[in-house]
Amino acid sequence: MHIKEQEVERKDRKYGRYHSGSTWGPDRPTIVYIDSVPIGLAVTEMTERVTMRYLNGEYYREDSKLVRSMKAWQLTHSWTTEQDMPSGRFRIVAYSPKRGVDWTLSWQDTESEPLTGVIPEIIETLQASRDKLQALMTAEDEAEAKRQKERQEEWERYERREDERKIAQAIKESQQQLAEIIESWGKAMVVERFFTDVEDRLAEAPNEKRPFSGRAGQTCSPDDRQHRSSGVHQKLEGTWRQVPIEVRRVASTACRRSLR
Repeated sequence: MHIKEQEVERKDRKYGRYHSGSTWGPDRPTIVYIDSVPIGLAVTEMTERVTMRYLNGEYYREDSKLVRSMKAWQLTHSWTTEQDMPSGRFRIVAYSPKRGVDWTLSWQDTESEPLTGVIPEIIETLQASRDKLQALMTAEDEAEAKRQKERQEEWERYERREDERKIAQAIKESQQQLAEIIESWGKAMVVERFFTDVEDRLAEAPNEKRPFSGRAGQTCSPDDRQHRSSGVHQKLEGTWRQVPIEVRRVASTACRRSLR
């Protein structure tokens, strides 16, 4: 809760030599209770915008006795600036310590009546404000519960969207992997059909036209062809077993659909 310290509220604040200073404030709020309703209280000395004169390394109020007593020639090498300075008058601010509840009341010293004269009025006003402040706090609790529920629902929607995205990404990657397996399988089948065709042609060729194999006088027998074919199938089967089970299921489903 920011307590306004300026007696006359302005758009800017001028504290310190380069207007970069700030006012002090307590680290913790002061809380009073009316029945069970908490109310924050703050007492601050108000500031006023005054003209300050720089003189002999120090700043003095332009209307101070020291400055007014000086001659004109003594002020030749001095200058003036505006600063927010303590006014000696105080302000009491009552506010809601609950975040989200915008409720404040304030009283301050005036020329006609000092702040000490309105203390009974302050107590009476705070007691009369109890029910209104309690209603505002209850409404804020309900609104916060609603916002919390909306945040939770939004988070659940986000998680569902993430799950759907991850599933879609997994399917895409599985399909890509399946396409690569099918391509590899196709290449292996082309090689197998090539050697099978060559061996079949050699088997049908006359003996004198058959090429020799590793040992002189021997050609590729049907058993040799079967052994070579089974070796290709074993390699393909080993590749297929390395594929994740989910991908194999997708591939099997795709194959069954293509055969319908």
